[in-house]
Amino acid sequence: MGRYFNENFLHAKVWHRQTMADLKQEIRARREARNPTKHAGGRPASNIAPNEVYDALREGQTVTEVAKKFGISRSSVYKLMEGM
Repeated sequence: MGRYFNENFLHAKVWHRQTMADLKQEIRARREARNPTKHAGGRPASNIAPNEVYDALREGQTVTEVAKKFGISRSSVYKLMEGM
């Protein structure tokens, strides 16, 4: 056993000592690799001009019609109406 151990020990990989900062960085990288979509932020903000929505509502269109016209949800239309 001694000869086997001595021959193979020369080829063993030596691990370098890691500092606490290295360990923290490695843990952070592992967490981000596990959860790549963690900071996705959801749906992007709608780039609808509020004036166009207000004009459509003033013309007598319903909230559902305005939402279909601009491709947004009814709740987005209601949020724009609150800001009037």
